[in-house]
Amino acid sequence: MYFKNLKIKTKIFIPIFFFIFLMILANNLLGMVPYSYSITSAMIFDLYIVLTSFSAINLLGIIYHKWNFFSIVAPRGIPGPYLMILVFFESISYLARIISLTVRLFANILSGHILQHILILFVYKIFLVSNILFLIPWMVVFTVCYLEIAIAFLQAYVFITLILIYFNNIIYLH
Repeated sequence: MYFKNLKIKTKIFIPIFFFIFLMILANNLLGMVPYSYSITSAMIFDLYIVLTSFSAINLLGIIYHKWNFFSIVAPRGIPGPYLMILVFFESISYLARIISLTVRLFANILSGHILQHILILFVYKIFLVSNILFLIPWMVVFTVCYLEIAIAFLQAYVFITLILIYFNNIIYLH
């Protein structure tokens, strides 16, 4: 996917993006271990990963394109009066990517863990009241656990795909 879809000709960045993917995936899966905590369900950690990645990508863009890098927010050929308005809205849109990536990872991982916790407590309370092990509620809990593992993979994949798309946008300006 790295070479085919993003048209990036260099292989130097593959280990970096692969490390980010594995770090997010490992932290997501770590939260599936009983009595553990997924650090990706903490917004400050997600913000740190996003800011580090985003800063590195922008720094590479500035190094690679010099002053042409700022054409991301100020394309050429825009009349003067509209340029300031366009730069303002494009800058907000560009910086909203940071919030979007952070909240997406945080909310999806945290909501899955909360759902698991609620379902397990509910099934446990049913067991305490009736002393009968109901098979159907436990099957629902295990199904949600397996879905949570799939979501852990999916969130890591979506995160790294969006980072790669942002990287591609920096390498190949508008």
